[in-house]
Amino acid sequence: LGDSAGNPRFVETLARRGYRLTAPVSVVGEPIARPRRFPRAIDSLAVLPFENAGGDPGVEYLSDGITEGIINSLSQLPHLRVMARSAVLRYRGQRADPQTAGRDLNVCAVVTGRVVQREDLLTVGTELVEVATGWQLWGQQYSRKLSDILIVQEEIAREISGKLRLKLSGEEKKRIGRRDTDNAEAY
Repeated sequence: LGDSAGNPRFVETLARRGYRLTAPVSVVGEPIARPRRFPRAIDSLAVLPFENAGGDPGVEYLSDGITEGIINSLSQLPHLRVMARSAVLRYRGQRADPQTAGRDLNVCAVVTGRVVQREDLLTVGTELVEVATGWQLWGQQYSRKLSDILIVQEEIAREISGKLRLKLSGEEKKRIGRRDTDNAEAY
């Protein structure tokens, strides 16, 4: 910048604190709108039916089971309204736009997902989308053995609950991980 330490025109050094801009500042043009990042917690959510991305009809039950399991886990949280499975079933088999579906269902956020099974390997991709802006708030892909399906479902629910900015008690966090069975084959 061509500034001198003895007579700074633009940046002043503050001992043990850092730097300070000393140059004149003026606004040029329209102010840039800053993205809004969750000023408040998300209090309503819809988990759309997970897509059977591999197209294997034998995997449809896994897609439905993961969707239902996540709905059941998240609905245990007292400060979160979760759309019932019956309310989101109309989106099954469709590539629904998360924002449109979220507005139709009157929720703050939508969870979407894809499931692919190749032999004993299960790949589940998920994302959490804010309905008002369309921003992806969280996304993750899980590749695990089919026998770990319950663990994957639990991880997804835990990750989502962590992104909702809800203050959860220890008991509420335990509710998310509660399983009806530990037997993957029974599931």
